[in-house]
Amino acid sequence: MKREKAGRVVGCPYSASPSPAAERNRSSAIASRESSRRGRKYVETTLRDGAADGSIPVKDIPRTVEMVFNYVEGAMTTGRIQNSMRPIENMGFGAFKLMGLEWIWRRLAAAKR
Repeated sequence: MKREKAGRVVGCPYSASPSPAAERNRSSAIASRESSRRGRKYVETTLRDGAADGSIPVKDIPRTVEMVFNYVEGAMTTGRIQNSMRPIENMGFGAFKLMGLEWIWRRLAAAKR
C-alpha cells in the first residue's frame, strides 16, 4: 500500500500481523506464518535457479535465503517504524549486495526511456 493512500508507511505485513494480538487469534498467526513460509520458498527457489544457471554467485543457499529474507523484513519494518520509504527504496540494492550481485536498476531504468 502506498504511503499516500494509507497516510503512513505500512511496512512489512509479516511483522505487523504476528503481533501479540494476532497470536491470540490463532488463524491470523497461522496465515502469517504460512505467508512468511511462501516468501522464503520463493527466495530459495530464485537463488537455487540463479545458482544453477550461474547468474547468482551464491554457494550457501539456506544461509543466503535467511539473510535476504531477514533483511527485507527488517527494511520494511524500519520503514514502518520511521514512517519513511527510504529503507524500502534501498532494499533492492542491499538485497543484491547480500547475494553478491551488482545493483544496476538505475542503468536499466535509464535504458528503457
